Amino acid sequence: QTNNDLAENTSVLWLELLFNREDIATNFEKRDKKPDIDGSFTILNNRRFDARLEAQIKTYNLKKSKGQAKYSCDTKFIYYALKNRISCIILFVVDNSTNKAYWKYLSQKFIDSLNLKYEQKEVTIHFNDNEYVSYDNIEECLAIWKSHFNIKNNAIFIEDDNIEKFNEKITQINKYLTNSDLSAFDNKYIVSIQKFIDRYNQLFDGD
Repeated sequence: QTNNDLAENTSVLWLELLFNREDIATNFEKRDKKPDIDGSFTILNNRRFDARLEAQIKTYNLKKSKGQAKYSCDTKFIYYALKNRISCIILFVVDNSTNKAYWKYLSQKFIDSLNLKYEQKEVTIHFNDNEYVSYDNIEECLAIWKSHFNIKNNAIFIEDDNIEKFNEKITQINKYLTNSDLSAFDNKYIVSIQKFIDRYNQLFDGD
């Protein structure tokens, strides 16, 4: 295998080791040449499904990144995330020298902010100060990733970067429904609204 293959495999193994916990199940592929994802990981609660996210795992290049928290990403992966509006997709960039991995959740809002140009091959992803995972903060990261999953799977696809904005929009929708004359709605819409309310309550029970 090439040096690049060795580095990528090492990064996948590092993340698998970090995620070697009772509350996480991983399904990562090594030597994966696909430009989209390297697999997925599932967050568990008492060994039951809580959230599932897809992952692309890359290796941090200190020289190429000039020591900064950034990564030059293939736009094929970005377009994959853009088209896949159901799965939660995270880019992990593992820095094996410091035992941490930068991460970026590819939300619709973030992808739009990249302002990709036609036929653009690469784009630089900048990581915020809190966008890294290590043995020291994995519990915090799991809570954040779970909230992204909950927001993405809220049944009506309101996608914001944080749970506070999401809850604010849900409150606005509830007020609108409360003040609306539901007798004018077709029965199928009433059923859909009830399903959404049930799904919303189910997702946030215990949060």
